[in-house]
Amino acid sequence: MVKFTTSNIEAFYEIEQLRATLLALAKLNIILCDEDWLRYHRYNIKWSESEELAEIDDGSGNNMFILFTNEGCVIKGFDHESQVSPHAQEEYQVWPGIYDGLPSHFEELLDDEAIEKEDVTFCYWREKNNLTWSKGSASFTNGEDDGSGFLLGTISKTNEQFKNWADDYFEVEMPIEFVTAVYNNEPITEDIIMGINPECDLESVKKELRELES
Repeated sequence: MVKFTTSNIEAFYEIEQLRATLLALAKLNIILCDEDWLRYHRYNIKWSESEELAEIDDGSGNNMFILFTNEGCVIKGFDHESQVSPHAQEEYQVWPGIYDGLPSHFEELLDDEAIEKEDVTFCYWREKNNLTWSKGSASFTNGEDDGSGFLLGTISKTNEQFKNWADDYFEVEMPIEFVTAVYNNEPITEDIIMGINPECDLESVKKELRELES
């Protein structure tokens, strides 16, 4: 198992900061896109009695599942074009070392069929009392790319980053102050919702947002 500090993996956050950011991204996606299956960022605050699940799916076969538990957080990512993909091996198999050292309480969570544990190109985890993120002992001697840089980059750290991305992806032009309000976890008013997406189904959006705040 290899440990990293947040200083040398810039894409990583403190666990609570990561959770807050993913919740903000999910809320913005709810406002911007009526169809759940077309959303890039999703969040299930009631994945189980003690776990929450964030999902990132670009619709092109690349995804991440981020699970938050009482023990901490585990991230499982899959880049379908990576040389590390099980599908890229002569015989379908997880790249050696990806799950080495993964605590059993996290591994059990990944066993859920919806997480697609075997479709993986990278995995990181952090227990709640640790100051660092960890990953397995997988090595890439021929310059293989596990896709973590690309996929972790889909978590917009700032309101400006999300706006720049979403204006293009969703073909909108959002006022930055409304995006900022969501990132700051301010109450999401009807004015904010309609300011971000005046064509949305307001009542449906409000209902979904309430579910994320319960």
